[in-house]
Amino acid sequence: MTNFQSRLQPSRRAILAGLGAGTAATFLQPLLGKAQNTPAPQRLLIIHRPMGTVQNQWWPSGSGDTWTASPILSEFEALRDQMVVIKGMNCPLGNWIASLPALGMLAMMTPSPSTGGKWPETRDAVGDPNSRFITALDASIDQQLLQNVPSLQTAPLGSLQLGVSAQSANSVYPSVGSLSYAKPAGQSLASPLVPSITPSAVLQSLRGVAAEPPASAELDQQLIEFLTTDVQRLRARAPSTEAGKLDAHLAALRGLEADLAGPACSLPELDALPEATPDVTLDEAQYDAVQRQQLQLVKAAFQCDLTRVVTFSFGSSELHLRFDKILPPGAINTGDGLYGLSQNSSDNSVQARTVIEKYFASKVAGLLLDLKNTPEPRAEGSLLDNTLVVYLSECSGIPYHSPIDMPVLAFGGKSLGLKGGSYLQFFGERCMPDFWVSVAQAFGYTDLKAFGAAEWNKGPLPGLFG
Repeated sequence: MTNFQSRLQPSRRAILAGLGAGTAATFLQPLLGKAQNTPAPQRLLIIHRPMGTVQNQWWPSGSGDTWTASPILSEFEALRDQMVVIKGMNCPLGNWIASLPALGMLAMMTPSPSTGGKWPETRDAVGDPNSRFITALDASIDQQLLQNVPSLQTAPLGSLQLGVSAQSANSVYPSVGSLSYAKPAGQSLASPLVPSITPSAVLQSLRGVAAEPPASAELDQQLIEFLTTDVQRLRARAPSTEAGKLDAHLAALRGLEADLAGPACSLPELDALPEATPDVTLDEAQYDAVQRQQLQLVKAAFQCDLTRVVTFSFGSSELHLRFDKILPPGAINTGDGLYGLSQNSSDNSVQARTVIEKYFASKVAGLLLDLKNTPEPRAEGSLLDNTLVVYLSECSGIPYHSPIDMPVLAFGGKSLGLKGGSYLQFFGERCMPDFWVSVAQAFGYTDLKAFGAAEWNKGPLPGLFG
């Protein structure tokens, strides 16, 4: 029995004990059932970081449930029992070349065409070798799940798209920075859902949603107020021998009112963001603070059940920020931007990339540990137990933007049956659509048998859920 249920039992007994089978009991039974039988929520969080990884610093040694974390994955050691490492996943692109970073973002998240097939163009792209003017053939996996999984639809805000850098919210080249795509009925092309990169704007949005009660809340409140007024009237007229019983009724009604009001949660207060300096751009000066605030808001949105689907990106597939201006002084000794580092295999670049990858991993691990240590407000388990978290990138790593052996991790998802603690290896035989089909079926969307062109699909991944 949950803490909530143990609190509710005395309330239920106290309320019903004196009501018998009368009209009040008839009205209260549905409210008691609603409060007591709220199912655990299901959630999806997809986290992206740009330009792949340092392969020899990423993959563990061993296999199955007997493996040793690599230098980068050691950041997740405290989450090992709720973590799955997946090796051998390819990005379904066909003829990939290093100058097509936008394709990686699309192909990891949206249905891909057959080999050689074209992605839709949003404008005349003649002369643009980087395919920045392309868009998705159909909605991204997060939006498809939102449309087809009822348990993801019950929060007031359908989904959130969050970013950190202004380069992720590029209105000229949205395909470089957008993870999510929507395709409303009657629309010929999918459109990017450009991430919000301003924490204060996200907070304002969440506050607005949190202030709106659910449609049934007003009727529930009116019924509780009616019953409370009636018990108070009886309390004033009843003999003193009945006072204790009526006081118990009043206390129980107040408890029921609090339980039906929803989970106790609060939205964070956000500090002012740093200013730019002569040698540091505004994006670089604010990067660390923005990612921290955005991840705070992810947790708050889940805990308050304001949304159940979130995509979050540490940066676009062409992120040029200099991490020597973002990380603590001396952490890396190069002034190259991240995009430049991703195309350079020198020892210095590889070392810098490893430090940056560990930075991303440590921030994600911090959020996930917070979710793991936060009890689900009105159900069993923790926030992480009921949230499937996918951590990915749009290419495999340096020095080339390869689509082979993509670094993919999954966390949490205990309520979906994710088999945490395992290291799955498919030896380059599978593509991301197989992963997404596995996820969809775990969420109960069993009608999704393939994601994109048939050639990229072989079926659900064995050993991922069960």
